[in-house]
Amino acid sequence: MADPVISFWNYEGTAEVTIITFGKIEEGFESESLGLRVYNNKDEASDIADAENCRLCAVDDHTVSPPTFDNDLVKYGWIKGRFTGYDGSGVSETFSALGGILGALKHWMSQNDGIIEGSSGGTEKHYASIELKIAVPAGTARGTYTGSPVLEYTTA
Repeated sequence: MADPVISFWNYEGTAEVTIITFGKIEEGFESESLGLRVYNNKDEASDIADAENCRLCAVDDHTVSPPTFDNDLVKYGWIKGRFTGYDGSGVSETFSALGGILGALKHWMSQNDGIIEGSSGGTEKHYASIELKIAVPAGTARGTYTGSPVLEYTTA
């Protein structure tokens, strides 16, 4: 069975999201929340493994391996995230800080036992709904801050 194929899409599931921009956020304020879908097997391939023990985290750059957690946005947990549903059924959770020192701040998925199913012998696509926002603490220096939300998971 092939590894999970994870991708981020807009809330409607019609466009893949590879860059998220929150724009200007003043110190001491939060951005509006952004709803996304995290798919496992969006292309409906067969024999795709389930993504188990799913949790949101944040890294400096999702294209770098091993991940780093040095940017203030990530290191201090300014990126907030929560799961809001699974395959269209909604469950609202509170926002949690993501990132932190060595990526210690995570938000665990409680829906569907923390699993985003792969193909399970068929070709269904499955997704978790999430929301992200940025909270910039008072006293933060003006500047451009970058970070990437990621879905961490295990496979059987």
